[in-house]
Amino acid sequence: TERIHLPPISSLNYSLPIHHKLYSCPVRLNILQMRMFAYDRNLNIVLIFLDDSGWGDFRPFGSPTYPTPNVDRLAQEGCAYRNFYVPQAICSASRAALMTGCYPGRTGVFGAHGPMAKGLDPQFPTMGEAQKNNGYVTAIFGKWHLGDQPETRPWARGFDQSCGLMYSNDMWKYHPENPEHWGKYPLQFWGNGQVTIEEVSKDDQKLLTTCILNM
Repeated sequence: TERIHLPPISSLNYSLPIHHKLYSCPVRLNILQMRMFAYDRNLNIVLIFLDDSGWGDFRPFGSPTYPTPNVDRLAQEGCAYRNFYVPQAICSASRAALMTGCYPGRTGVFGAHGPMAKGLDPQFPTMGEAQKNNGYVTAIFGKWHLGDQPETRPWARGFDQSCGLMYSNDMWKYHPENPEHWGKYPLQFWGNGQVTIEEVSKDDQKLLTTCILNM
């Protein structure tokens, strides 16, 4: 592969229109993405996606009273993007858009899906499936919330490793507003396609990150 010499990452941004037969929207192609095309091998991609957090909860975007040194370091050593939008500020809809690049109006994924929901239709490839086709090994850890059926759980949607919950951790028998409804479904913890905790307890809730790290 012939290498391409590019200017420093921070020096340039390109704007290109990308047209789809159903949607047309401007997308920014930055120099970091162009650099990826110039390497002889695939670069590692780590994407962190959070619920219930605001743009100002972390430095360098906001000025919280508490330190966020790891986020600061990511921004200093990489790229910091200061414009980011989701099609819906809620669990399943935002994840489906992130994973597919499609609006909720196309995928039909709106709101926050509950236990045993079909979720994202398999006809829409996920980021995991697309990257596997390009030689990546893929993994997802934490909350999936894109389907709780055999054909829509993460290991069926392009992820070699997975660990976490299939839906929100408050969709359980201790729900503050509707425990009778959510109590019909045990909140299960999954690891690589197997249920490792049949019913998550209040004590387990405090250790979800530890459970993931121990997988």
